[in-house]
Amino acid sequence: MAERVAGSGRGDGPGGWLGGLRVGESRREGRLEIVPLLQDGNGGPPGVLLTSQAIEAGVLEIVERGSGVVQELVAWNKGERPVAILEGDTLVGCKQNRVVAHSVIVAPGTSLGVPVGCMERGRWSHETSHFAAGSMKMAPEVRRRTARDVKVSAQTGGRRQLDQSRLWSDVDAE
Repeated sequence: MAERVAGSGRGDGPGGWLGGLRVGESRREGRLEIVPLLQDGNGGPPGVLLTSQAIEAGVLEIVERGSGVVQELVAWNKGERPVAILEGDTLVGCKQNRVVAHSVIVAPGTSLGVPVGCMERGRWSHETSHFAAGSMKMAPEVRRRTARDVKVSAQTGGRRQLDQSRLWSDVDAE
């Protein structure tokens, strides 16, 4: 039986579209349990866009934070649908290519910091003014270690970030 997810209804901002979500019936496979989030179909925005879809449609802009911060970018959703930027997505351009360290959802009409890691040791110069979605995803084992880094940093009271030195070693090994 589906239950409603807390939210403020269908108004503007993140609470608006979140209010139209409900939790679907969960399914279990071994130790893994999947719980779907479903959106009411009464005229709301149709689904969530992924990073590459949103960039291609021109509704998601990802840029350096200020003059550049290695482990955080800024994503601006100019569209009417939420955008999911998923852990492991690669972003190409600006001062250095990055990999998303922790999944985020950018609500319509908002901007949000995106935790990332640098995939290019040594480059710190602008190639483009905005990021494009990379065609590759992070290798599964590298992704597992990165997810563990992010979890540990959050649990110890820090920001959600990965171990940059470890990531460079993993990229070199791959």
